[in-house]
Amino acid sequence: MIKLPEKIIINGGKPISGTVEISGAKNAVLGLMAAVVLTDEEVVLRNMPHITDVLDMIEMLKSFGVQVDYNAKERVFKARAEKIITNKMSKELAKKIRASYYLWGALLSRFSITKEFDTLYVPIPGGCDFGKKGRGHDFHEELLKLNLGVSIEYTDNLEMKFVLPKTQSQSTKPLVYTTPRPSHGATMHWLLSTIGAQNAMMYGASQEPEILDLMDMLTMMAEGQAQYSGHGETGLVKCQCNCQVGLFSGVDYIIMPDRLEAAAYAMLAVATKGRVTLKGIDTSIMRPFLSQLRNILPDGVLTTEEGDTLHIAANEIDFKYVAPQTMLMSAFPGMETDLQQIWTTILARANGRSFIVDPVWSGRVTHVPEFQKMGVQIKSSVDTYQISATEKRDVAVIEIQGDPLENFKPAIVQGPDLRGTMGLIVMACSVKGESIIDPPTYALRGHPNLIKNLKDLGVDIKEG
Repeated sequence: MIKLPEKIIINGGKPISGTVEISGAKNAVLGLMAAVVLTDEEVVLRNMPHITDVLDMIEMLKSFGVQVDYNAKERVFKARAEKIITNKMSKELAKKIRASYYLWGALLSRFSITKEFDTLYVPIPGGCDFGKKGRGHDFHEELLKLNLGVSIEYTDNLEMKFVLPKTQSQSTKPLVYTTPRPSHGATMHWLLSTIGAQNAMMYGASQEPEILDLMDMLTMMAEGQAQYSGHGETGLVKCQCNCQVGLFSGVDYIIMPDRLEAAAYAMLAVATKGRVTLKGIDTSIMRPFLSQLRNILPDGVLTTEEGDTLHIAANEIDFKYVAPQTMLMSAFPGMETDLQQIWTTILARANGRSFIVDPVWSGRVTHVPEFQKMGVQIKSSVDTYQISATEKRDVAVIEIQGDPLENFKPAIVQGPDLRGTMGLIVMACSVKGESIIDPPTYALRGHPNLIKNLKDLGVDIKEG
């Protein structure tokens, strides 16, 4: 169990200095953990991040009868789903972790082979709140209907009942699923629900590195039984089965490093005019962020790559020479929507007016009033635009008037979501005086050892 403080107090304004060991990717790990049920053999995952989402998923797996051994210190997770003991997902556990829906397809795929159950009961999942509309789960229902032929019923106690067909289709006709827009969660879920598919394709799929990480692991588990492949330019991913359908094999797999965690610490170094060394990273999957960072930083800021290490030296930065930007968030390999709230900490210091345009998650504006409390000149609007011939979408436009003289102030702020809270923590570290983040829960849930790492970097931070 990870004990999270109700608030954190940061006395900021001092440059950071030190080294951070980057964790396994949060946006990959839950999909990889769900894949445990696709085999009855042992699965070992290394570089496991010690975050509450992982602990919650462990409890979820245990509730289905999966044997789990997790060594947080060594960052090693071992699990074996020899037998699934129930077809009902815990409402209490599902409320804690939205990505519990990854288990919908994974379990139903397993049941279609093992016949342990022919139904699965699931509650509607929870998670971060990105505005009133939230994140719909209709993608997930539709892909299960297509890939596995399930029918869906709704019970009186707010559960969905997935019912597998009595006989599985033997057709070799391609199963083609198309999403209206790239979705990280839907793509991971699609991959987990295609075990044994002879010819399945998904158009408009997310091509983020974390998706490729899951594809690599599934291909290893399939051992020639199935092949997963993707094509970044077309947004197409495929699953092709070459032999008789059966459960996959176990695997010993190293989780990819968290590119978003690494980017957050890099921006912390810039915002505080400090220095940081990031170890255990893969700069090839950080190209969108690093290209943008190098594009806006003036001479005197060094970003040096050395194997799996990145050095950021921003101690000589003069924000008068940081040009304002217009950033368009988009699916990988474009600018990451997960980082736009943290980019605010740097654009707030640029010499001019910047704009962040986010058509991916228009609800990612809840951080705006909190940054305003710290003296940042920032405002947002959300309007509907016709972005293609067939789709209208809500688009967030965030306007930031930079102040290179850094006339900011400490404040008491509320952490609205994972990345927004991390942005506020970075801002608090860079502003002179005592700021309070109340609550800091989302950021602490998503960034392993965050408070310890900040202390090691020289941040004056304490729990409250």
